[in-house]
Amino acid sequence: MSEDIPKPIHVTAMETLNAALTNVDTLMEKHPSVFQYEKFKKLENKTGYSKVFFLFGAVVAGTLFLIAMGGTQFISDLIGFVYPAYCSFKAIDSANTEEDVQWLTYW
Repeated sequence: MSEDIPKPIHVTAMETLNAALTNVDTLMEKHPSVFQYEKFKKLENKTGYSKVFFLFGAVVAGTLFLIAMGGTQFISDLIGFVYPAYCSFKAIDSANTEEDVQWLTYW
């Protein structure tokens, strides 16, 4: 009979949050250079807070910085320049001349 009693909603919410934190932590471990895993691990050891919270804080701070620097116009300009520039350099380095034509005509 005790199996039929549903868990309170705050218990299931905490379980869901803990599962999400574990998933993000696993992703950070798989790609340590992208997520600066060691630096976040040091912060976690010094403060006792999960490194995932620091990652979320860094993402929020970066997003707010981009918005403050020029809003969505700045972000779209950045994407409109950085991505084609990256693809152009990749095309120049590749042996495929079709990529060269595609990306270098962008400029």
